[in-house]
Order: sequence, then structure tokens, then C-alpha cells
Amino acid sequence: MGGKMGDRVAHSRPKELEDKLEKMREKRARKDKEKGEPAAKKKKVTSLLQGDAADLASYRPKTKETKAAYEQLLSFIKTCLGDQPHDVLRGAADEVLGVIKNDAMKAPDKKKES
Repeated sequence: MGGKMGDRVAHSRPKELEDKLEKMREKRARKDKEKGEPAAKKKKVTSLLQGDAADLASYRPKTKETKAAYEQLLSFIKTCLGDQPHDVLRGAADEVLGVIKNDAMKAPDKKKES
């Protein structure tokens, strides 16, 4: 039994963690394959002028309450702008949400912007 203390230690992760990480990697690879871009060659969009509209992330409600509020916002914008394509309405809603969520603006300035 020769050797120093700690020579026989094995550094490894738990099996459950390895399985979970592998599933996440597979899921990410499937999504990248569906989009047609490999994970290593994704473009970084630093400006609105780069990339197309599909690359830009727009707001997507996740809960029932936020979905109802977003639908109400879209219907209000539709009454203000009239009959416009859905992507124009979503873009306007994204702009309104951007102004509302901007912490640097004060309340009176937010009212002027929206």
C-alpha cells in the first residue's frame, strides 16, 4: 500500500449531473440544427442594423397573466395604429415595453416616450 495520502482519490461528477448536462447539450444541438447555424458559428448581434428580424429577440409572455396583459397591450396598439401587419404591432409593443422597463427614465419622461 504505497503512495501518499490522496493518491487514490477520483475526481468526478455525480452521474445524475452528467446525465442532465448531456441532455442539455443534446437539446441545444437540436435547436441549433433546426435554426441552421452551428453553435460555434452563431453571430453576435450588437446593433439593430445587424442580422434580420428573426435573430432579434422580442418579448414572449410566459405566464397566463403576462399573456393577457400583452394581448391587451397589442389590442390597444392595434386601435391606435389601425390595421397593420402583426409584426409591426409586435414591434410597437416591444418598443413600449422597452420604454416601460427602462429604469434610467423618470416617470414623466416615460409618458412622453410612449
